[in-house]
Amino acid sequence: MRRRIRRGGMGSLRVKIIAHRPFRDERSLASFDPACLDGFDGIELDLRTLEDGSVAVFHAPILTADRRPRLGRVKSLQNVLERLAPAVEPTRFVLLDVKTSGAAAAIADALPLIGSEREVAFICWHLDDVAAARCAAPNALILLGVAPLRRARKDGPAPVDYYLFNRFPYLASGDRFRQRVGQFNQHNINLRWLDPANVAAGLPTGVDGICFHKRLFNRAIVRGARKAGVATAVYGFPSMRDPAIARLAGEIDYAIVDPDLGAPRPTRLAALRRARLLSKRWRRRRAAGSA
Repeated sequence: MRRRIRRGGMGSLRVKIIAHRPFRDERSLASFDPACLDGFDGIELDLRTLEDGSVAVFHAPILTADRRPRLGRVKSLQNVLERLAPAVEPTRFVLLDVKTSGAAAAIADALPLIGSEREVAFICWHLDDVAAARCAAPNALILLGVAPLRRARKDGPAPVDYYLFNRFPYLASGDRFRQRVGQFNQHNINLRWLDPANVAAGLPTGVDGICFHKRLFNRAIVRGARKAGVATAVYGFPSMRDPAIARLAGEIDYAIVDPDLGAPRPTRLAALRRARLLSKRWRRRRAAGSA
């Protein structure tokens, strides 16, 4: 049964501001300053499992040669929570971004580390992980990562009508796409149609929220979600000063915002080049594995 999300104006329910990845892969645990969470209502942590089965806070999806040195800075969930102890208020709400099926399977073991005094919610990208999260935390909010299919087609609905569930990369995921219900494309991304007039019906069982990147925000879907009592989260805000947070505050429930960690961020061009390089390497590895 889908859980209804209480809503109202900004006076009755304001958007929660969640700190996005306050523990970056490239930074050591000792460098974390709890003061960076001032003004936030909660934190987001990326969960993966290591070879020994332990749960780690780690974002990078591809362990290429230049990323392997960062493994020395992989942080266990327990150590992260201990480091968060001085930041009591912002850590009462913990949004766990489930990055791997191993992390989903380990959720039941991870929850006691987080403690019952914290409210826990999840972002899932794989449909199987939704079931694992729901089993481990029956009353938790579960958000599903969604994004529009960005390739226009002449023989079907507009691209904004189709949404992708599961894993990245999705910007080139329209290749070989055919309109079949429940189809998985070559990136193993499940395509479903979200009808703005009935968003809840298009979501998999166990999901009671959706999560967009700011650049892929779709107002029609969000309005439909609001009407159906489905929660909405948006990530991709570079700082608390982003004016888009105020513009969207009346429409969304959670804004996932980068905290100020006191270090310059890469330029957009550098980030794009990096993403393209990783995508090429990922495709080569995938091709080699299927050969």
